Amino acid sequence: PVCYIRFSRSYNLRTHQLTHDKNRPKPFSCNVCEKGFARKHDRDRHVSAVHAGERSYKCSQCDASFARKTYLTSH
Repeated sequence: PVCYIRFSRSYNLRTHQLTHDKNRPKPFSCNVCEKGFARKHDRDRHVSAVHAGERSYKCSQCDASFARKTYLTSH
């Protein structure tokens, strides 16, 4: 797959490139839906946003709220 996401830090680019590896281990499982994640942080963020419904980033122009700051920014 070709990905056009850009990163200012090489660490973030390398970390992102791993997301395209279909064979990478996913040792962190969601205790609700059993979806696997390579990083604990990603699993925890998934649980908060998907299962707990946390939407910490609120739009100042409307009633929309988002689980990630990047989603609010693109809104």
